[in-house]
Amino acid sequence: MTMLIDPKRIRTDLGTQMRVTISDDVVKEYAEAMQAGTVLPPLRAFFDEPNDMIILADGFHRLAAHMMVKANDQILVEVALGTVEDAQWESIGANKSHGLRRTNEDKRNAATQALRHPKGVEMSDRQIAEHVGVHHVTVGTVRKEMELTGEIHQSHSRIGRDGRTINTARIGFGKFVPEGATCRDCLYYEDGICTADGVQRLPWEAACEEFGVKVPDPPPRNAPPPDYDNIVFEKCKGDRSKTDTRIHKNRNLKDTINVLLPSNDPQLFAVELRNRWSPEYLTACIVALRQLLTDQDS
Repeated sequence: MTMLIDPKRIRTDLGTQMRVTISDDVVKEYAEAMQAGTVLPPLRAFFDEPNDMIILADGFHRLAAHMMVKANDQILVEVALGTVEDAQWESIGANKSHGLRRTNEDKRNAATQALRHPKGVEMSDRQIAEHVGVHHVTVGTVRKEMELTGEIHQSHSRIGRDGRTINTARIGFGKFVPEGATCRDCLYYEDGICTADGVQRLPWEAACEEFGVKVPDPPPRNAPPPDYDNIVFEKCKGDRSKTDTRIHKNRNLKDTINVLLPSNDPQLFAVELRNRWSPEYLTACIVALRQLLTDQDS
């Protein structure tokens, strides 16, 4: 419901401002526009009826400009019933698509407040990122920093979009990352900035769990192609010393290697892979699988 309200009644001191600082230049610009007759969009606030409080959730620059030039006039406000926590959660997601462009500090602060908020405690990084309007890598980075400092408790329980509880204890477990790697070795690193969400990054161990391995182009193959039309196979039964020659017609089986890959023994699995393929080829496979899983998620 939209109504005119005395601006002096609106509370701005209850932790609903997600910007690190208010821009004096923007406030001045809005004030000049108001004096020129421009009607700005209404503020967004929550009315805590039991405590008779009107709590601002969105529109801090507009309210400051109004108080500068029309402090004694009422201001247009879109009001919803709710608590301080409701106003804080609304403010966390404000300005992601309108208003003054948020700084990286503003985005990190919003992600921090979301992780502290009761509604965000068991949300996944992607759910919080969607509400805040940042990349999920940013949320994961902030979460890890807050867990390391004890500001929030480490939790392996997340509520997915479908409402199911997800155990995240082993997400990312066993991910291949070169020893001693930093952001300079990551696919997302470019000119000192992480292109995943546009902010500067620390060494990988303190940064994120989305490390993308750079894979060099494979060297050209100079060896002549094998003769797939005349392949000698070992007999699977009977005397293994005898062989037979058969015409290989299934072209889909080119370059096929039979490898023992026991699902219940990851160490033996790794040994078999290392014995068969080079580290460069294995790295390329990991990147390809990562892309495949990403495509399935999206």
